[in-house]
Amino acid sequence: MPSEVPLSYRRSYEVWQVATFALTAVVGFCVIAFADRDVIGWPTYTGLTLLVLQGLLAAALTVRLLDARWRIAAPVLALAALVAMGHDLLPVAPMALIVLIIPLLWLVWEFDGLGFALSLSALAVLLVMLHDVGVPGASGPGWLQLLPVGLVGLALIVSAHQIAITLHRREEELMVRAEELRSHLSASEDRLLLLRGLLDTIDAVIVAYDDDGALIWDNAAAKRLVGRAGIDTDGQLVDELHMYAADRTTRLGVDEIALARAHRGEEFDSELIWFGPPGDQVAHLLSSKQIHRADAQRYGYVIVGLEVTELLDSIRVREEFLTTVSHELRTPLTSIIGYHELMEDEIDPADSGLHKMLAVAQRNATVLLNRVGQLLQASGSVEALVVERRPTDMDALLEGTLAPHHAAAATLGVRLEACVQQALKARVDPGCFEQVVDNLVSNALKHTPAGGTVQVNLGAGGSTLRFCVTDTGSGMSASEQRRVFDRFYRTTAANDQALQGLGVGLSVAKSIVEAHGGTITVQSRQGLGTTFVVEIPDAVGSDDDGGDDPSDAVSDDGV
Repeated sequence: MPSEVPLSYRRSYEVWQVATFALTAVVGFCVIAFADRDVIGWPTYTGLTLLVLQGLLAAALTVRLLDARWRIAAPVLALAALVAMGHDLLPVAPMALIVLIIPLLWLVWEFDGLGFALSLSALAVLLVMLHDVGVPGASGPGWLQLLPVGLVGLALIVSAHQIAITLHRREEELMVRAEELRSHLSASEDRLLLLRGLLDTIDAVIVAYDDDGALIWDNAAAKRLVGRAGIDTDGQLVDELHMYAADRTTRLGVDEIALARAHRGEEFDSELIWFGPPGDQVAHLLSSKQIHRADAQRYGYVIVGLEVTELLDSIRVREEFLTTVSHELRTPLTSIIGYHELMEDEIDPADSGLHKMLAVAQRNATVLLNRVGQLLQASGSVEALVVERRPTDMDALLEGTLAPHHAAAATLGVRLEACVQQALKARVDPGCFEQVVDNLVSNALKHTPAGGTVQVNLGAGGSTLRFCVTDTGSGMSASEQRRVFDRFYRTTAANDQALQGLGVGLSVAKSIVEAHGGTITVQSRQGLGTTFVVEIPDAVGSDDDGGDDPSDAVSDDGV
C-alpha cells in the first residue's frame, strides 16, 4: 500500500488491528492462566514477547512515529505470536488456534498481493505445524485430518482476497470521482467568487429570488437602492416606502412594486421607477425575468435595474435649452420678417438690385424661422399637434410643394421625377402634408450625389393614400434605419459630408403622419439608395364635397 493511505483504509486497518490484538491477547492470557506449567515452554514466551512487540508497534503507528509502510508488520507479528503459542496450546486446546483466521484475513483484506502471499505462507506453516504436532484424538492418516483445514483456510483466503480486490477497486474509483468532484467544486467556488466580485463592481442593480420569494443573491448596488426606497432586498419595509411611477409623483403601493409583481410571475422590461423621497430621487429602468427549470417548473426570478437619472436629467436640460433658445429666436425672427415686408413696400419698384437682396434676406429669415419651428415641434414644446383633415387636391398640393425642389435639384445635378395619380383627392391636412413632402424630398436630395435620381410617387390603394420618395443615394445601415426617426439623429453619411440639417425633419414627418392615423416606414441598402413610404388609411374616396368634418381633427399629444 502507498504511504498516503485513504481514510477508509486507515479506519478498517484500526478495526483489524484492535480485533487481532484483543484476540491474540486473550489467547496468551488463556495459555498463562489455564495451561499446565509443564506445558508452557519457550514457544509460549516467544509468542507473548511478539504480542508485546505488536502492541508497541501499534502504538507507534497510531502516534505516527513510524511510516505507514510498517503497518504490515502488525498482522505478521500477530500471526507469529499465535503460531508460537499454538505450539504449546495445540495439544491441550486445538480449537483456540481458530483465531489465526483474523490476522490471515487482515493480511488479505488490507495488503493486496503481498498480504495474499503472506497469508498463504502462514496457512502452509500452520498446516506443517499441525502435521508435526498432530491433532489430538484424531485417527487415520495425518494428511486426511489436515485436508479440511487447508481447504477451508484456502477458500477463506481466496474469497477474502477477491472481495478485497473488488472493494478496493470500487473505493479507488469513488476516490477518483470524489477528487474530480472536489476539483469541480473548487472551480465552482472560484467562479462564484469571481461572479460576486463582478456583480458587486458593476453599478447595475441585480437581485435574485427563489420560487418562495426568499433572497438568493443581491449586490451592493441593490442594497443601496432599496435602502433609499425604505425597504430591504428581502422585501421587508424598514421605513416609509418611497417608490414612484415615471411621473415622479405617483407613489407605488406595496403590491405594485417590482418585487411583488415579479413574485406573482410578471415579466416586464425597462420600466421607469423613481426611488427615494421627493427632492432626492434616482431613476432606474427595471426589468424582471422568470427563471424555469428544464421541466418548466419555476425556480425563481431575477430583477435587474439600470440607473438613468443622469440621462433623464440631461434630456430635460436639453429640452429646456431647446425650448428657451427656440422661443428666444422666434420673436426676433418674426419681427425681422415683418419689417422686411414693410421695407419691400417702401422700396422703389425700379430698384431691382435692392429687391433681390431683400428677397434673399427674407427667404433666409423664413428658412431660419421654419427651423426654429421644427425645433419646437421636435422638442415637444409646442401645443399638441392638431391636424384638420379635409378633401384636398393632391395634384396641386404636390406640384406646389415640389416647385422649389426642382430648382434645388437642378443646382445639385440630381434628376427629380414625380408620378401622381390623376384627379386624386384625399382627406388630409394640406399644410401638414406639405411639410411631410418637403421634409422627405429635401432629405432625399441632400443624400443623392450628382447624376442620381429622386423619384416621388403619390397614389391610392383603395381608401389608403400612399406617398413614396425613393433616392439613389448612399443608403443606410440596419442600425441607422432603426434610429432614423429619432429626434436630432443624423446618419454617418450626413456627418461625414457635413450636410445641413438639424436631424429633426424625419421625426417631425413621422409625428404628422401618425397624427393622421398613418404610418411611415423606411427601406434602404447601403450604396443602393433609400425609400420612404407614407400610408394614410381612410383618406381617399369620402367627403368629396369639400366640407370640413369636425371629427377629422386628430390630436397627437406626443408631438
